[in-house]
Order: sequence, then structure tokens, then C-alpha cells
Amino acid sequence: MPLVYLITTKLFNKNTGLLVGLIAAINPWLIFSGRTSYEIVPSVFFFLCIIYVLLITKGWRILLTFPFALLAFYSYIGTKLIFLPFLGVTIIYAYFYVNKRKYLKQYLILFILAFALTIFFLFRLNQVGRMRISEIITPNNPAIVEQVIQIRQATIQYPFISLFENKFTVYAEVLIKNTTNIFSPTYLFVNADYFFMQGGHGLFYYIDAFFLIFGIFWLFLKKRETSVLLGLFILLSILPQIFHDPHAVGNFTPHNALLIPFLVILIGIGLTEFFEEFKNKKYINLLAVLIGIIYLFSFLNFLNFYFFRFPLQEGTFEIQDRVLSKYITLSQEDRKVNVYSSNRKSSFRDFLFYSNIYNKESAMALNKSFKSGSFSYKNISFYGCEDISKANQ
Repeated sequence: MPLVYLITTKLFNKNTGLLVGLIAAINPWLIFSGRTSYEIVPSVFFFLCIIYVLLITKGWRILLTFPFALLAFYSYIGTKLIFLPFLGVTIIYAYFYVNKRKYLKQYLILFILAFALTIFFLFRLNQVGRMRISEIITPNNPAIVEQVIQIRQATIQYPFISLFENKFTVYAEVLIKNTTNIFSPTYLFVNADYFFMQGGHGLFYYIDAFFLIFGIFWLFLKKRETSVLLGLFILLSILPQIFHDPHAVGNFTPHNALLIPFLVILIGIGLTEFFEEFKNKKYINLLAVLIGIIYLFSFLNFLNFYFFRFPLQEGTFEIQDRVLSKYITLSQEDRKVNVYSSNRKSSFRDFLFYSNIYNKESAMALNKSFKSGSFSYKNISFYGCEDISKANQ
């Protein structure tokens, strides 16, 4: 991810930026999400663009940030919650530490434009949008209230029960559980969540955990203002998940996706400073080779998960339809082929897509098949499971 490299180079130095870029290039989540078309991919990209543009611009060029802010705002519904705080934190850092208290007018205009954008969106919300806003949990959320009722029913009654078991205490527990779920080592390094679907693999490698801890401590001790900046970015990036799940049962990684680049930066910092600590030691080359081998093996292990285990897991991008389409196309045209499916229209459509049969020559016949509901092409016919007796006649 070039933006991670550019931001790190601007905040630290080129060597750190190169290592961070390398870590980002082999990160499991960034590889997985980068090969999908989910909205979170452009959203993370444009949020990182906001940071980088504000780090490098001066004067009226600061307003060049707004187009990227506009795109970030409309890329993903989940990150709208953190849009203004994220922009505000970045502006404050750029004003005080990048441009040394200059260009206040330009920064204010940028934030006012972003604030106006948010207000305009809130006024133009349709019914669906208002339903999505209601997903932000509050102490009055029905799921929170229901938990309070269940807890009180399962607790011995005493005079002060309402003091300890109420919607505010339950709400606080939910927020704390959601936060700990996000930073759980199991989630980050071992098994991730159902969206990632790489059963047995985390969003990061095991070795990343060591350098992440090392990077956090080094940054806090050596560059306090930058550690505060990254800490605020990390806090803001997890808010969409913290305020989304009232049951605190797990994670939905797209809500945490903006967290990943900042943890990658911390890992890269830890790796860089680890080598700096031992650069004058005679065994530094051996240590570098050992770390490189561990990363190489971890990367190859992830590729094994991604290319050979992941495709056969249930619900992963319909590989069963691809395999079925391949077998159907291998059949001889003089042999009748019947395909049974719980949704024959969908299976027929997927077959046409994966076998690349739909073209100028076949379009008319296939359109006719769709309109008539026969879902057949030449010797190939698709039936519902309830039509097995008809297909055998």
C-alpha cells in the first residue's frame, strides 16, 4: 500500500517507510480485502489520502484535501461516524506540528466544508439511511434494555439491584467487551472473524505481535506527539465496531478496516527500531536473515490458506458454481445434461458467466430461455430440486 509508505516516510523517515511498505505488502488482511470490491477498500484509501495530503500541503493547497474527504465520506456508511473527528485530529496535528501554527484560515475553511457536508447528508437522509443510523447503539437500544431485563431476572433481588444492573452499566460493559474483542490476540493473530473466512489464520502474522509491542513502547518513549496522533487514529478507527454490536459477540472486520494500516505502521516502526538497537552487534546479519525467513514462511503459509483452503470453504465467492460450470462445459454435446439446484435461475446465470458462453451468437437463444423460464442451452437443462421427476421423463 503506497500511501502507508508515504505517510510513514513523512512522519518518520524513508527507511521506516520502506519496512512499513513491505509489511503492508504481505499483510493478510490487506491482501484479502485488496482483491475484493467491498466499499471499505476505497474508504480506507481516501481516509489515508486525507492524512497524506494534509501532511504535505501548505497555504491554499490545504483545500485540495476536500475532494479526498468528500470521497472518503461517501465511500462507506460505517466510517461516516468517524469522519469529522478523524479530519479534526489530522487538521490539529498538521496545524501544530507540520505547519507550525500557520494557515489557520485554510484549516478552518476545510473543516467548515466537511462539517457542512455532514449536515447536508443528515438532512437528506432517506428512510433506509435513518435505519442505518439507528444501528449506532445507545443505552436505550432495545438489545441493551433486553439484557438488563434478563440480568435482573437471573439475579437475587435486593434493594440496590437497580444501582448495579441498569442500562448504563450494561452499556458500558458492551462497549468494553467490543473494545477488548477488537484487540484480542486471537482475533488479530490467530483466527480473525467470519468475514475474513481464513479459518485458522489471523489478520496479522504471529511474529507481527512482537514488533507491534516493541513499536508501541518505542513510539511512546521517543516520539510522544506522534504516538498520541497514531493512538487517536487507532481509537477513532475502532469506533464503528464498538458502537455497532449491542451483544458484543465478535467482530466485523470491515468496521475495523481503518485500524489495520495504523497497526502495520506500528509493526514497521517496531521492526525498524529493533534493528537499530542491535545494528552494532556482530550477529545482526544472522538475526535479520532469521526474521526474514520467519516472515517468508508466514507469508507462504498465508498463501496456502488463501489459494488452497479458503476457496473450498462454504460461502466463499461461490467456488462450487465455478467447479460445476467447469464440469458442465466438459460434457459432450450429444449427451443430455440435467442440473438440479435449489435456485435454478441463479445456477443457470452463474453457469453462463463462469463458462463464458453468453456472446453474440448465443445471446438470442439464451434470452429466450430466460424469458420462457426453461433455463436451458443446447443439451444442458437446469431444474429445481422439486422437478426431478419431470427431468427424467
